[in-house]
Amino acid sequence: MYEDAHQHLNSHNSMDIAAELFLGLGYCTYGIARHRTATVTTHKERLSIEEMEQGYQGALRLFLDSLSLSRLTGNRAAEIAARLLFCTGALDWCTCLCRKSSG
Repeated sequence: MYEDAHQHLNSHNSMDIAAELFLGLGYCTYGIARHRTATVTTHKERLSIEEMEQGYQGALRLFLDSLSLSRLTGNRAAEIAARLLFCTGALDWCTCLCRKSSG
């Protein structure tokens, strides 16, 4: 069974799958980071900038990894999705920093 499946897969397919996985994992990481910064209400619960940065930077790294793999495989749709999610995450991170520094 493995041999049959292996005949249909190549390195191009594997990189496409990896790009999709990185994008999905990045999206989940971004969602958790955004949720953590949005739901903190009391002064005791406030996240430090380092804690916020850790979540957002992890997501942005995964988006960039997905973008790199999508470029290698020539998957333009996946590349565009990774770029858009990277921009969304970066803008959201900047908004959090502005909010944190002003309040």
